[in-house]
Amino acid sequence: MDPDAIAEELAERAARALEMSAKDAVEYIKNFFKKIDRLDRNLDAIHRIQKKISWLEDCHFRMMLNYTWYNCLTRLYELTDKITTYPFNVEFDVAAGETKEQTIDLTSTDICCIGPIFQCATDIGGYNTLVLKINEEPVDKKIDKWKNKTRTYRMPDILASFSLVHIPKRKLKVMFTNSHPTETAHDMFMLECMLVKLDYALKYMTNIYDIMMLFFEKLWYEGVPE
Repeated sequence: MDPDAIAEELAERAARALEMSAKDAVEYIKNFFKKIDRLDRNLDAIHRIQKKISWLEDCHFRMMLNYTWYNCLTRLYELTDKITTYPFNVEFDVAAGETKEQTIDLTSTDICCIGPIFQCATDIGGYNTLVLKINEEPVDKKIDKWKNKTRTYRMPDILASFSLVHIPKRKLKVMFTNSHPTETAHDMFMLECMLVKLDYALKYMTNIYDIMMLFFEKLWYEGVPE
């Protein structure tokens, strides 16, 4: 089974498991992973290593696809007047046990942010958490399926990049929490907001990004035709 097939089947099983009792759901999901393990055990050692490498390559491919999209948007910004940029940089000294937050709210406008890559860092690694609350209600009905999304990250002590590709952002709340018992942390978040009209953002996601993703996935998994 390839990673896409596993993710798809796991999602289907998860949907069914939600309707079961806790005991039945656990057993149902465990059996799914046992099936994958049995498939792996039928392979010899070399093939098992090759499969692990294949999965690592798949993860790398998905990361690179996000950066391809970022580069595409950057070039689109240079070539058209559809995108404007705005640096949404959040930086706080966060005392031990405290939380600091800042929000960008575009709901009073007709634009949204489609910037796909952000960076974050802290000077106290292992103790600080970044929570992003995306499209916290109230927001437009056009983005109902993307409302009230929350992403949580353990912040690294070296500036690192993360992707936030699939969600048009009408509202974005950045929250830093410092769990260190005594020390104050210096936390940073940086996002190049690529601002477009909301209707354009929806077109970009469905008419361009989704098509690009399907094309590259087909090329990646099926190879170049003879």
